[in-house]
Amino acid sequence: MSLDTGHHDCTVDTRTSESHDPAGIRQPIPHDTLVTAGELLRALSAPIRIAIVLQLRESARCVHELVGALGVTQH
Repeated sequence: MSLDTGHHDCTVDTRTSESHDPAGIRQPIPHDTLVTAGELLRALSAPIRIAIVLQLRESARCVHELVGALGVTQH
């Protein structure tokens, strides 16, 4: 999994919450990066939200277009 950790050319080991720089030195992932990633995942936790994001990837949509495309009601 790639995640911007504030370090250039870093990859994240999702099993250990550590990143590796190009020299292979393990760097702890900053707490605020983990919090931000958690907030994003929480925001996408509802299947309808994922469906909305997928619709918006195709093109900009008005709310009424999303409602029609997804077969949902607007609250």
